[in-house]
Amino acid sequence: MVAARPGPRDRIVLSGVRHLREHGADGMALRSVVADADAPWGSFTHYFPSGKDQLLTEAVTWSGQFAVHQVRDYLARSRKPDPQGLVDAVFSWWIADLERDGVTSGCPVAGTVADGQLAGVVREACRVALTDWQDAIRLALREMHVPPARARECATMLIAALEGALVLARAEGSTEPLRAVRRQLRRLFAAPA
Repeated sequence: MVAARPGPRDRIVLSGVRHLREHGADGMALRSVVADADAPWGSFTHYFPSGKDQLLTEAVTWSGQFAVHQVRDYLARSRKPDPQGLVDAVFSWWIADLERDGVTSGCPVAGTVADGQLAGVVREACRVALTDWQDAIRLALREMHVPPARARECATMLIAALEGALVLARAEGSTEPLRAVRRQLRRLFAAPA
């Protein structure tokens, strides 16, 4: 079965995610986002009457939901989930993605937070996206019988280490920083509480 092509609104949001990954919030040009979504400019003004802030909010929200889905997907498809496997799943997705695009993009949420003065609604969307992702990791670790305090700290460490590794990878044009951080996090996550 062939999936239907997303409508212009969804294409604009996904294009916004791609542009955030490549250019950050300040560098995201709305006309380029709409053109890359193969949508008429009128679609943008119709679906996003609040303009760029609305698109940023929706792109960041979509990104946060995607990250949460990745964690849940690992739990659903793994026969015996464990903390090291979760680290592998998260990092492997990013490594494969960056190798596909030539290591030219980063996290859309981090790319939004790092740029300039954000409207309150956009900053809140970033906070919610990162909190939801962290909560998904924490809950996954709890399902793996990791004690609550350790699960919370490991979730924070995983996201912080991943985001830092993404910055290094992009600066170096190589996925090696992601691989190095993944190796170290696997050791850390295997250590007793």
